[in-house]
Amino acid sequence: MRSLSFLFAVVLFFASHWVIAQQDEFKTKSKPQTDTTTRKKGLLGGLIQTDVLDNIKNAKQTIKDVKEDLKKNKDEAERFSSDLTADLGLKLHKSKKSKKVKKAPRDEYNAVKFERRIGEYGTGVRLTIEEINVLRNPDEAEPSIYAKEIWWYDPKLRRITNVPRKDKNYGEVCHGPYKKYVNDELVEEGFFDVGVKDGRWETYNQEYVLLTKTKYKSGFLADSHISYYDKEQKKIKEVIPVQHGKVTGEYRAFYEGGQLKEEGKMDDSVKIGRWREYHQFGAMGRLKRETMYPKDKFDKTAPVVLQERDDKGKLIYEAPKQVKKKSDDDDDN
Repeated sequence: MRSLSFLFAVVLFFASHWVIAQQDEFKTKSKPQTDTTTRKKGLLGGLIQTDVLDNIKNAKQTIKDVKEDLKKNKDEAERFSSDLTADLGLKLHKSKKSKKVKKAPRDEYNAVKFERRIGEYGTGVRLTIEEINVLRNPDEAEPSIYAKEIWWYDPKLRRITNVPRKDKNYGEVCHGPYKKYVNDELVEEGFFDVGVKDGRWETYNQEYVLLTKTKYKSGFLADSHISYYDKEQKKIKEVIPVQHGKVTGEYRAFYEGGQLKEEGKMDDSVKIGRWREYHQFGAMGRLKRETMYPKDKFDKTAPVVLQERDDKGKLIYEAPKQVKKKSDDDDDN
């Protein structure tokens, strides 16, 4: 028995040493050997090459650049969005404000109130009806001192007229829209601004065909060249009429105090008809000189002085009677 036990112990000893030897051999074979004599530059003794490191470095820089570009584009996008929103908000604000603008009352023209009148004259097919508006409060506005003609409503004649009013308490100054009918057909329409024509005026025939269309501004042709004595443009110096791009119509010049200095008609930059010059102060209507020019721009007749007066109204010169008669005949034609 003792021999068998001893033999078993010997076998067990050699068996355990053999197993240990096999494990060491397995570990030795499975572990790769590193050749230290041929090391290359790089991380971990050359296991990671420098070109790989460069690629990684470049990739990191690219990622950084992309992030910066994205951030920059994001900031620009936010700024653009902010500007667009602000601009849109401003437009919406303006749009809302424009919608809130109140319309002018129906009984006002250029912020001055008017009231309605009806004129009527003539009979039969010549029966004329005028839809007239006049100043509601005569003290609210005064006609311009530069206007050549002031239109007003004559209650006795029941029609509008532009003859000078000798009595300011008689008649009413036209202001606001105006329409004229003959035999129930509209023949004329426009606007008055405190006694003078303003805006667009049109005339028609009995078939409602447009005959004339003229634009005015405060009594003068709308395209007229107006010069002033003052920067505030309240004291008129000269009015050169312009119509359809040509110097045509009523010319007027004034003294600084507002008194009429000269007046006459022009036809395509040519003086025609009767022209008058005035003293700033004086008697006899302040007339200084009266000259007759050709009847139209095609007439080459030389102008003729009809009369001259001093500021006291005394006659200095007068043309022969035959010359004056011819001038009166030209006026009639």
